[in-house]
Amino acid sequence: MSGVLLAIVALFGWGIADFFVQRATRKVGVAATMFSGSLFGVVVVLPFVFRDLGKLARPEHAAILTAFAVIGLITALFNLEAFRKGKLAVVGPIMGIELPITILLAVALRAERLTAIQGGFMAAVFLGIFLTATKDPFAFGRKPWEKGALLALVGAVGLGVFNFLTGVVSQDVSPLLAVWFSRAVFVAVFGAFLTLKGRMRAAMEAARRHAPLVFGLSALYLIASVAYGISVTLIPISIATTVSENYIVVAAILGVAINKEKLALHQALGAVVAVAGILALAWAGT
Repeated sequence: MSGVLLAIVALFGWGIADFFVQRATRKVGVAATMFSGSLFGVVVVLPFVFRDLGKLARPEHAAILTAFAVIGLITALFNLEAFRKGKLAVVGPIMGIELPITILLAVALRAERLTAIQGGFMAAVFLGIFLTATKDPFAFGRKPWEKGALLALVGAVGLGVFNFLTGVVSQDVSPLLAVWFSRAVFVAVFGAFLTLKGRMRAAMEAARRHAPLVFGLSALYLIASVAYGISVTLIPISIATTVSENYIVVAAILGVAINKEKLALHQALGAVVAVAGILALAWAGT
């Protein structure tokens, strides 16, 4: 039960953070948001992983952690850009595709089991995602995709792989070391980018001006990531993901209620179907 509760903590953390990340990337920029937030995570988590840093000397641990961090980096870039350009109520449900991908990887590579009922719910999620992501589901020749939808789709696939690797690294190495290492890589990459572009001072000034937003967002993502990482050491990856995936409910509701985002009727229906499918998967998985 404690694993499920931690997954619930993750879903609220990610849901609220996804709402604020759109504002952060538009006011501060993607690179500055990633650098500042990752630096915050590195500093906060370091005291808790200091004794585990020796695990990085083992080649098998270093390899899986590096793959995990690289996938996380690529995924974060696509997701942040999708949130910057698109509607929360559209991008959020598209992220739901990460759920079946994570489950399929867990089933194929970690010997977790998927029932026929869960497969049916996954099909419903795919249908809802398609309806939500398109302005006109029948206008394939007229660029029917919503702005940011394709970025979100690529990011969602990356998230599925990243979720799976998070489970593997958390189970085989350490959940806290996984969180710390990925953020350390983000700091190195985005720090180098901002420095080479001559934008580090401007990025730090932007982060300072919007400190409550940037670091509040970072704290939410950090709490959610740690909660999810620990949850998959207590319950199967597929179950932890089905529960935490409900973060899209929180993000979508905030997008419509607070940002006053508008959806066409078929998009609203698609969002409902996607959310209902994910909730059903969570129920079937637990």
